[in-house]
Amino acid sequence: MASEPKPAGVIGKAPRFFDAAQKAAWKEIVTNAPPDVLTCTDRVIVERVARLIAKMRDNTLSTAEGSQLLSGLGRLGMTPVDRARLSVTPRKEQKPENTFASFLNDPILPNGMSQVRQ
Repeated sequence: MASEPKPAGVIGKAPRFFDAAQKAAWKEIVTNAPPDVLTCTDRVIVERVARLIAKMRDNTLSTAEGSQLLSGLGRLGMTPVDRARLSVTPRKEQKPENTFASFLNDPILPNGMSQVRQ
C-alpha cells in the first residue's frame, strides 16, 4: 500500500535477557525471514515467536502455544501461504554524498554565487 508507513530501523540483535535457546531461535527467524520484511517495529512479535520456538524445541510447548506459534509465524510471512501474500518493496541503498560531483553539477548564478546553500 502506497500510504503505508515505512519503519526506518532494522530488526537488530536478540534481547540481552534471552537465554541461548531463545537467541538461537531469534537468529533463525531473522535469517530465514523473507528479505526486507522484518524491521524494528517487529521486535515484539519476533520476541514472542522466538520464545515459542525455544519452548517447542524443549518439548514444553502447550497446544495453545503451538497455535500461537503458527499464528505468529504466519504474521511474519514465514508459512508458505502467508509468504505468497507478501508484497515487499525492497529498500533502496543510499549512496554516500559525493561532494565533488555535487560541486561539478552546481550551477553558478550570474552574480558568481552558487545556488547551493551551505
